Amino acid sequence: MLDSLSNAGNVLLMLFGFGLLIAVHELGHFLAARWAGIRVHAFAIGFGQAIVSWRKGLGFRRGSSHAEYESILRKAGPDAETSSITASVSPTEYRLNWFPFGGYVKMLGQEDADPGAVSDAPDSYTSKPVWKRMIVISGGVFMNLVLAGALFIAAFLVGMKELPAAVGAVLAGSAAERAGVRAGDQIIAVDGEPVNEFKDLALATAMAGRGTPVTLTVRREGEDAPLELKATPEPGENGLLQLGVAPAPGARLAEVSSDQEEQDLFAQALRAAGLSASVPGGSELVRVNRVPVEPRTTPSGAGFSTAFALSAAIRSSEGHPVEAVFRDRAGREHGVEVMPRPEMESGEALVGSERTAFEHLLGLTPVMAVGGLQAPGRDAGLRVGDIFARIGSVEWPSVPAGMAEVRANKGKTLRIAVLRDGAIVELDAPVSRDGRIGFFVGTSAARGALLARAPEPLAPEGSDAAPAPLPASRLAPGVLPGSRLMTVGGRAVDSLHGARGAFLDATRAARDAGAGAEVVISLALPLSDGAGEERTLSLAAGEVRALHALGWDAGPVLALFGDATILVKATNPLSAVAMGVRKTHYVMTMTYLTLLRLVQGSVPAQQLSGPVGITHIGSRVADQGLVYLVFFLGLLSANLAVVNFLPVPVVDGGHMVFLAIEGLTGKPVSIAVQNAATLVGLVLIGMMFVFVTYNDVVRLFG
Repeated sequence: MLDSLSNAGNVLLMLFGFGLLIAVHELGHFLAARWAGIRVHAFAIGFGQAIVSWRKGLGFRRGSSHAEYESILRKAGPDAETSSITASVSPTEYRLNWFPFGGYVKMLGQEDADPGAVSDAPDSYTSKPVWKRMIVISGGVFMNLVLAGALFIAAFLVGMKELPAAVGAVLAGSAAERAGVRAGDQIIAVDGEPVNEFKDLALATAMAGRGTPVTLTVRREGEDAPLELKATPEPGENGLLQLGVAPAPGARLAEVSSDQEEQDLFAQALRAAGLSASVPGGSELVRVNRVPVEPRTTPSGAGFSTAFALSAAIRSSEGHPVEAVFRDRAGREHGVEVMPRPEMESGEALVGSERTAFEHLLGLTPVMAVGGLQAPGRDAGLRVGDIFARIGSVEWPSVPAGMAEVRANKGKTLRIAVLRDGAIVELDAPVSRDGRIGFFVGTSAARGALLARAPEPLAPEGSDAAPAPLPASRLAPGVLPGSRLMTVGGRAVDSLHGARGAFLDATRAARDAGAGAEVVISLALPLSDGAGEERTLSLAAGEVRALHALGWDAGPVLALFGDATILVKATNPLSAVAMGVRKTHYVMTMTYLTLLRLVQGSVPAQQLSGPVGITHIGSRVADQGLVYLVFFLGLLSANLAVVNFLPVPVVDGGHMVFLAIEGLTGKPVSIAVQNAATLVGLVLIGMMFVFVTYNDVVRLFG
């Protein structure tokens, strides 16, 4: 109930903000018209019938006062213009109309939808010189730019938290990976233009021309000077060009609310990551192996800290425990030991139409398990650590196979069996309409040597080559789901993680010789008495090299940290003004560039938003705080200025084109041409409105 009220309040805030942008835009036209001596009949916010209006001399009225004013003029007779009755009543009606997305100023001798509505009166729009009419037409755009700057200045004075342009992860097969970008890199410039925030990096990438490489200036730990890398952005799932990088984790653990379920989930995640459940949420990583965590800075000087010191220590640990010290909000320090996790090989398989990652060791694939629980999964009887013996019709599933079976049973109750404390437990688990039971996916790799049937691997994204078969697919007979890996090279193993060390020992001589290897393994078949059957796993030289290239990773540790953030804030009012002016110019430039990329096709038209989408986005932005809504309205105001000044009939830019022609030729564009252009403009705007509204509805309701 409270969430619904909050959402409704945010929507109302956004509608008010949008109305403010329109009011300021029309105020620009209105003030310019009054300065030019033009009679203004209406100053309106919104379109359609008036909800309420005000007119000097008449006061407030429910609906429009136009009929009442016309009646006064008729009573005054032919001398209405000089009558004392009409002198006390203003010709200008200020009105709020029922449809808030828009507005207009109605002047004598000028109507957007009727170019023929001209007047010879001395105080009409058409009687004024071209230069004055140009000022009137551009008044709205000018005021929107002033408002955008003012909103940006206000936002920068208060300050906002943003994500720095630091790389937390690099997508396999992405443009960033091919360019040599690594997790932990900080991108400080794109094509020589400094970038401070992650969204600026994403925008600069999205605005690159299709097939055009960009130069990334990268700051990397251990390098004395910045590196320059060339990357060619590629379309992502949303059609926008992207590098394929994710934001960096900060040095502070995620905040946890007082909700008991959220606290339980956080405690589960801490234990799964090898940390003590006593470390409070929001604690900051301050030392790793007794070395203080050093902050980084953006090109603008904003500081931030990341958890990369911890992940770097884990990668270089050779499996030894890593000491980490956290400081909670009260200043108390908590020392913990983090156990590195052996890095597994990774692949991707299809789950429906989505690429889903899975881990394996030379094709030996662990069984899906319960890594963490949400309320629905707990209610179904699942426990953290359960290993799935069966999901529906799939026995001992891998992660892709298990996820596919769950999603294939949306809205149904699925019969499942889990291995728990050495016994099989049968459960009935309801599946939600979006294909979830209510657990976080884990695997059996650390807790046992149970094996699933290996998924069919996919080739790297963007590659036309056939996917390379996994080494274990060459075993004859193949691995039956539920088999247990017993020995590797004559050495007993009790988990797939532990098996990695045995494989390394068994292939070390082959690695040194640059040759392939044959490793004897034994597998206990499902339901067997524990005796293993020996098989020979043949490995090519490249597969041996890949095995020995595996290191140690942090596993789920980094997922416990919130995103790294920087504070974007002006140091004084003058600095805020400078930042506001720069941001207004930047947004205008990016808006024009976006329109160019739309025409060129590198930005899909489906990315456009209309009133519904803008309101939805704005209400979500308002959830972050009022300052973020103020900043968002600044973006909209600058965008409104640009879009309104495009050379399209009906909008301000179209009128400016007609005025420029009149100024150059000495005579106005013919009414017939203006009427035809206006009709085309109305059709274009109508079609665009329908298109963007359709986009918004599809995005919101799928």
